[in-house]
Amino acid sequence: MARRARPPTWLFPTEFEVVAWTAAIPTKGGRGALQGGRLHLTSHRLVWRPIAAVVPVGDTGLMPLGSAEPWEVPLTRIARVGAVPGRRALLEVVTVEGRARRFLIGAGGFSPVWSRKNTVARDDAVHRIEGARTGAWRAADAGAGRTT
Repeated sequence: MARRARPPTWLFPTEFEVVAWTAAIPTKGGRGALQGGRLHLTSHRLVWRPIAAVVPVGDTGLMPLGSAEPWEVPLTRIARVGAVPGRRALLEVVTVEGRARRFLIGAGGFSPVWSRKNTVARDDAVHRIEGARTGAWRAADAGAGRTT
C-alpha cells in the first residue's frame, strides 16, 4: 500500500499546489542569486518560500543562511507576469498595486545560471502563472484532475 504524502503546512485547507519551480531572489543586476528557494503556484496564490538552511559557526553555533522572508500574492492580485528581456532566467511578477518582484527560475537545484534549460523553465512558469491568473488553466484542466 502506497503511503500518501501530507500536504505542506503552509497550504490553506481548500488549496492545492499546482507546480513548483526552483527559484531565487536575484542580486541587483539580476545575474546572481541572493537567496535560494522554491516558487509555488497553488490553486489560489503564488508563494515563494526560501530554503531554510544553517551553516556552522565556530565549534557549537549555527547561523541562518540567507535572510529573505517568504513572499506570497493571491492570483487575483497579480496584474502581469513576464520574462525580463535580456535575462535568460529572470521572471517578473507585478501586483495590481504596481509592486514588482523578480525571481531567477532554475531548471533544477544545481542548474548553472547560464543554462538554456533555465529559459525553458522560466517560460513554463510565465505560461502557467499567467494561465492561473486569468483562469485559463481551470477551464483546460476541468475534469482532468490536478496537474503537478
